Amino acid sequence: MRETRRYPISLLIVGAVVALGAAQGRPPADDLPEETRALLRNRLQFSDANVAALARGEVIRRTLEPSDNEEIVAVGAVRVRVPREFLIDRIRDIVAFKKSQYVLEIGTFRTPPHLDDLARLTVPAEDVDAIRQCKPGDCKLKLTAAMLGRLQREVDWSKPDARVKGATVFKQLLVERAANYLSGGSQTLGTYIDKSNSTAMSEGLADLLTTSPYLTDYAPELRRFYDRFPKGEPRDAESLLYWSKESFALKPVVGLTHLTIFTTTVGDARMTLVASRGLYTSHYFEGSLALSVVTEARGASRPAVYLVYINQSRVDALTGAFSGLRRWVTVRRVRDGMEATLNALKERLEKDYLSQRTSSPTTISPSSSTTP
Repeated sequence: MRETRRYPISLLIVGAVVALGAAQGRPPADDLPEETRALLRNRLQFSDANVAALARGEVIRRTLEPSDNEEIVAVGAVRVRVPREFLIDRIRDIVAFKKSQYVLEIGTFRTPPHLDDLARLTVPAEDVDAIRQCKPGDCKLKLTAAMLGRLQREVDWSKPDARVKGATVFKQLLVERAANYLSGGSQTLGTYIDKSNSTAMSEGLADLLTTSPYLTDYAPELRRFYDRFPKGEPRDAESLLYWSKESFALKPVVGLTHLTIFTTTVGDARMTLVASRGLYTSHYFEGSLALSVVTEARGASRPAVYLVYINQSRVDALTGAFSGLRRWVTVRRVRDGMEATLNALKERLEKDYLSQRTSSPTTISPSSSTTP
């Protein structure tokens, strides 16, 4: 896996651009390419009214019918008045890009990963305390059997420094998980033992790829890369691993994510796809796959891109008693959160771009949005 530039996305973004013709009922000044219109209308089930709102600069978002009771599929799109390369450079800087009130801590891994890559991570005390009571089938923290065994063997929970030692061993396990994934792929991720009916992480990630046709539609090379990882990274692709601690529901969630940026041509549109899949989460999530495609607006008087975001997540709190109510609450929170996040992202990027042009007019110009 090739290491990116050390430029450090929040929810994961699938962005795409659609160019609409002058057909009846379509906006008169539409700069969306047809490829993205097909994605929005056919795959993501947005209406013509939704697409028209998107072309006017509004955020559109919805949830799709899941293939599994534990799955949530959230999609959204927004038009941002910046060049594509400006946005991709910001995505490469994942630490700065994901900065928000919801991202408590974040950092990237080197290749190979080192323990000091996690120097800024503070493991929640309640997570360390939960390890004391953890046993297979009944654990308040997502661990594999191998992780739990190490924590039980290497931490003397009767000693005053047990919390500190437990947090250190937990960090070591995250580093080893990242390193094993880089060398052996998803087969090294094991199976969570927090409940009795968990499936292997590799199977869950494979299922998400199977129920997500978007990678196959727009970047089959990237789909094959994830299927065969760590073999065969596509040419013009760049990958990185990052860790984060993010606020979700009632608990902070520690996670590891594999992020890949890949630029390709679909039809006659140049698209950059940003794919990410979750390799570990300390709570709630069994697995996740997100895709972002970024495409330039056509014929616009100033640089602009369309971003379409698709996120598939398997959430283990959506089954059992009161599962219907929990799903309703979770879906509503995800939809509202997506709208707020995309609006904030649009505002921040456009402000940063305007500021950069004002301070250095020659740094980025409309011509820089052409295919690299």
